[in-house]
Amino acid sequence: MNKKQCRDALDLYKKFLIRMDRVAEFLKVAEVCLQQITIYVLYFAIVELLKVVLQTTGKHTLFSCVLYCFLL
Repeated sequence: MNKKQCRDALDLYKKFLIRMDRVAEFLKVAEVCLQQITIYVLYFAIVELLKVVLQTTGKHTLFSCVLYCFLL
């Protein structure tokens, strides 16, 4: 390799490192967003389950009370 090719390779490697840092930052943000979405989906599912239990039984059961306490 001549000097110019070495410099070009070094520049490419530096750009690669910068790009990998950006990817790592993106993945951190994406992980937090996925955790928040998962928490929301679980909360929504529990609320819907509680509604169904109350509609079908027409009264508070031990199961619905446990679900309600979980939501607090």
